[in-house]
Amino acid sequence: MKKSILAIALLISSHVFSQTVEQGLKYIDIERYTSAKNEFNKVLEKSPNDANALYYLGDLALRDNDLTKAKEYFDKGVAAAHKNPLNYVGLGTIEWINGNADAAKVKFDLATSFGKRNAIMYYKIAEAYAKYEKKNYDLAVSILKEKALVYDRNMIDAHVLLGDIYLWQSNGSAAAENYNNALNVNPNSAKTLIRKGQIYVYSKNYTEGLNLFIKGVQADSTYSPGYRELGELYIKAGRPKEALENYKKFIERSDDDIKTKLNYGQFLYSAKDYLKSIEVLKNVQSQLDKPIINRILGYSYYETGDFNAAKNSLDAFFAKEDAKNFIALDYEYLGKSYAKLNNDSLAIIQFDKAYSLDTSKVQLLSTIGDSYFKAKKYQKAAESYERFVNQRPKGFKELLSIGISYYLLKDQVKADTVLGKLIVAAPKSPSGYIWRARVKEQIDLGKTTPKLWLAKPFFEKFIELSKGDITKYKAELLEAYSFMGYHFVSVKDCTNGLVYWNKVKEIDATNKYALDNIKKCETSGAKK
Repeated sequence: MKKSILAIALLISSHVFSQTVEQGLKYIDIERYTSAKNEFNKVLEKSPNDANALYYLGDLALRDNDLTKAKEYFDKGVAAAHKNPLNYVGLGTIEWINGNADAAKVKFDLATSFGKRNAIMYYKIAEAYAKYEKKNYDLAVSILKEKALVYDRNMIDAHVLLGDIYLWQSNGSAAAENYNNALNVNPNSAKTLIRKGQIYVYSKNYTEGLNLFIKGVQADSTYSPGYRELGELYIKAGRPKEALENYKKFIERSDDDIKTKLNYGQFLYSAKDYLKSIEVLKNVQSQLDKPIINRILGYSYYETGDFNAAKNSLDAFFAKEDAKNFIALDYEYLGKSYAKLNNDSLAIIQFDKAYSLDTSKVQLLSTIGDSYFKAKKYQKAAESYERFVNQRPKGFKELLSIGISYYLLKDQVKADTVLGKLIVAAPKSPSGYIWRARVKEQIDLGKTTPKLWLAKPFFEKFIELSKGDITKYKAELLEAYSFMGYHFVSVKDCTNGLVYWNKVKEIDATNKYALDNIKKCETSGAKK
């Protein structure tokens, strides 16, 4: 007999669940928690002391992190049927969440004394150890394998939870084995097909993950989480149209409540529909006070260019949310908002916080460098760019920025060294040559006569690589042509000097230096 504890009627203490409790469990299975609560409350309207309905209402309260409400339900359940094991499991779960491991075990042991062969009870104990607070995966696995599945080897949810635990521990092969065990019980279990697909998504085999997600929703078109996973996978694939299509199917099959709307607003941000995300979330905010709304509003406002609104929303988020829930992206967006509002000192503080939370975000070091550079703190800028280059040695933009920073600091030796590395890394980029030419020119100016013209080969290479593109390099070409013209006139080679001064004149017909040098060369008898 194929069973799923959240989708079929169960036997507890020799009492068969009512049809309404069964429907509530089905709703839990497809994550329609508001509908599930409504079904369990219907049971209580007819039977106020129904211990099973009280337990599942308490269990749903735990999902909402409302321990006070959960305890009320569990206490009522124990009072109504003191031999029903599930409400003791609920009370034990609260103790486990509160860090009272010994007290939790006392409650769990009391539950097992009333339900020694109750597979569902053991499943829920294992779930408590696996999903809440200081997780004890080893104990959860032991209970599932040695108790729950011994008393009901066809319990799909036990196989799935085992798979989940192994997946959380990054053991994909063991996760797949247990999901396959669940599929052996029911090959068309949408939940299991979706879970198995997640293994492939985590390992970046998106094609196989997509195939399993599609197979899951084809097996059960009412299984709304499948459409959510499809939507999020299409986001990863950069296919926002298909992502929104599937996420709308998720919304249509979910409860029409405020949490669903919040999820939709968050997804719209992920799908880069920022204006719609703001519209939905502002509506949600008028009915629900949750810090996460300000978080996503802040992100979305930034992406639409409303940097003041982004800063204000993120400030509100930081003021209300528990610090343990802050993530690097929160500080990053706040930093970017400050940067756009020309408050670089505060931007740098936020970027530093973001990087300290997530050192894999190496690009933040470059962003910090940009903020220091913009604030004309070139030494700090160089140091930040160098930290980036230490991890990403081929960072072209950062190497160039280091060179420019040292150039502006008048440390031409360091600038020359860095720009030399840049030219080796990117030998066909004009930017490296124009800046090294400028550095060499400054070094030359610091030398005693005669002038060595150290910049000449670098200006020549820049001219060659720029291909005379005045749309892209007008100012730089004027600089390079002027240098070359000045060089040749200085060494009494007006023939070549005229070539370059005439190029300057072609770009800027009124350029005084070009006109003066052309006149000088013509007067000396050189031909155009």
